[in-house]
Amino acid sequence: PKEFDDSDLLLVVKRFFDKQEFADAEKAANTVLALYPNFDEVRVLLARSLLARAKYSDAEREFRAVLAEKMPTARSIAWARVGIGEVAARTGRNSEALLAAAAAISADADFGASLAARQLRNRLNASAAIDDSIKSFFARFDQAAAANRKADVEALVMPGEVTRFVGGVAGQTVEWKTDLRHLDKLTNETVLVEAVMTIRLLNREVETGMAVYRLSRTAGGLRLIGVDMFEVR
Repeated sequence: PKEFDDSDLLLVVKRFFDKQEFADAEKAANTVLALYPNFDEVRVLLARSLLARAKYSDAEREFRAVLAEKMPTARSIAWARVGIGEVAARTGRNSEALLAAAAAISADADFGASLAARQLRNRLNASAAIDDSIKSFFARFDQAAAANRKADVEALVMPGEVTRFVGGVAGQTVEWKTDLRHLDKLTNETVLVEAVMTIRLLNREVETGMAVYRLSRTAGGLRLIGVDMFEVR
């Protein structure tokens, strides 16, 4: 007979979760955790299943149990923070929810968790202070992009993968507007900037959506070093 390894056990729980069969996911997760109580990725799915079934106190207990583990994965930590934030938001503790969402984003560990944390924060209509240097950076970027001045756009980015993004911007832009929403500090030099974009490319309709830019403070000023999200449709 086939011996199941950790990935098989996780897959069993995840299959139920992905099909939104949350009661079955909860049951399967509890079965796995009875054998492997420190399996933090399964505990996250248990907690998220409990959350989906509006079992808020049970969900929060399991999310906090993940954080109490000795060596949870970075991904599990991020999802636990998101979950604690969701429970807090649904039980009227908005300040706590915002702190948890910010912690999940700052963990910088998982795209899905970061997106969920940002969606939570935006649902709560949180306001954020954006410093003038970042406002100035994006004003220059918008102006250069809308004018299709490729050299000016390239001067604002670090060489590397992000240059492919620049190639898609300069040369075919009719409208490019960045509405700054949130700033998340990762290190003294690196920040994540969330924005709502309004763009129109040549022969295309206007498109809007969320973008998350990664900026670095260099000796020459702020530079774009990554585009973590660009959910513009």
